[in-house]
Amino acid sequence: MKMTFAGAAAAGGALALVAVLGQPAQAVSYDSVKLVVTSASGKAIYLEHHIAKCKSKTNCTQSGKDGTTKTAKYTQTIKVRKDRSVWVSTTALNKHRVRVYVNGKLVRDRNATWQGQDDAGFYISDLYIR
Repeated sequence: MKMTFAGAAAAGGALALVAVLGQPAQAVSYDSVKLVVTSASGKAIYLEHHIAKCKSKTNCTQSGKDGTTKTAKYTQTIKVRKDRSVWVSTTALNKHRVRVYVNGKLVRDRNATWQGQDDAGFYISDLYIR
């Protein structure tokens, strides 16, 4: 099966065609958030966080067990550490993808279907990236 991705400008995000086995391709809309920080050694750490948009309101307003606490649709954090690394943490109620670049080199590319990415976060060290 051949998968095709076509980008198109859309309000608040982009449009991509996704093929599912046995089903025709469907348009999936998503939000994109980009963050850039500088590590302790001066390297640029670049985060791309792509989050699928909600198909229904219930997917966007998930509450805690007691029904009083609402969870944000998505969050992303980069914390710069003194040891030449950064802590990247992302969450989303929907499917999401995280890409991390160090000085233009892709060092992490992960998909998640729900909530925390890699148990809510991961370290990226720039020690061995030139």
